[in-house]
Amino acid sequence: MKTNERLFSGCAARIVCLSAVLAVSCAALIAAKTLIPALILPRITLCLLAALSLAALWLSDGVFGARGDAIASVVLAAAAFGAASWCVGLAAPADAAVTALGGGAAYAVCLLAFTGARARIGSARLRFPRAALAVFAALAWLAAQGLAGFAVR
Repeated sequence: MKTNERLFSGCAARIVCLSAVLAVSCAALIAAKTLIPALILPRITLCLLAALSLAALWLSDGVFGARGDAIASVVLAAAAFGAASWCVGLAAPADAAVTALGGGAAYAVCLLAFTGARARIGSARLRFPRAALAVFAALAWLAAQGLAGFAVR
């Protein structure tokens, strides 16, 4: 293997990180529901989907330096959001399809914004570019709070 080859392509790295973020959040949700049976499950909103998308994008950029095919990433992200919501029990199969569409749309917008911010931050002379991307992701999530009332399911 050459030194400049990557372990994953950009699309695969993004989906691996999104799957890891979704797995951790789903495991936490299942553990909380198991330990506290009276817990009311959260609604799936565009704000929640944007938060998960931004966390996965920041993780994939920091760990793998993911760059690559955006269309395949969005399609696979939509499938991952739909499957995760159905497997955890937050959505019925018909609602999981709606969650997949909402998750794909939120991921596409976050990917577009994150890629643009990464390009701008990469062209600047910053001492800590990953920290700047983390601040951008946090601010983008705060901007997505305006969509908190839009329930996907």
